[in-house]
Amino acid sequence: RETAISRALDSLALLKTTVSLVTRQVTMEDCVQLAWQAFHALFRDRILDLISVFPEDAKTKSGDPFWSGHKKFPLAAKFNPNDDMHVEFMIAASNLFAGMLKFHGAKHPSEQNDPKNRWQAQYRDKAWLLSILDKINPPEYKKGAVSLEGAGDDVEVAGNNDSDKQLEELLESLSSLASSAQAAKGAGF
Repeated sequence: RETAISRALDSLALLKTTVSLVTRQVTMEDCVQLAWQAFHALFRDRILDLISVFPEDAKTKSGDPFWSGHKKFPLAAKFNPNDDMHVEFMIAASNLFAGMLKFHGAKHPSEQNDPKNRWQAQYRDKAWLLSILDKINPPEYKKGAVSLEGAGDDVEVAGNNDSDKQLEELLESLSSLASSAQAAKGAGF
């Protein structure tokens, strides 16, 4: 139970941030900030959590190397502006948040697409993205829990001891934001 709660805390924190944006005018910078948080949660924090519990020299209860066979030792990502996958993730995630939060207006029908004049092209530009990221620090890493599906009884997994308190605080915050979230509407894709 502890591990499941700890794993949900990052998602709930991102949900809280997203819902709180609905109460005010959203900017594209807000959407980039959400994508930045998601990048670090997915590609840095979860991996740092995993390797804190299972360092490179970790052993199973039976003494076998944990990182063997199909399990390869992972490396946490540090955003690299020269890595196209990092930049493309940030651009795509920023624009998905913008669509979800109604920053972008409705898209024209696909038969009206013009390769020389792409819809929302100003928000699909690497230079634009990097100019915003230059102003944003990476979010602080907060240790979370680790869960390995199908790991079996041969592996012990640790959780975050403060997770019940953190969950209670997040749920209270989300509850207070619930009335303002009525303005949000689902985006059709």
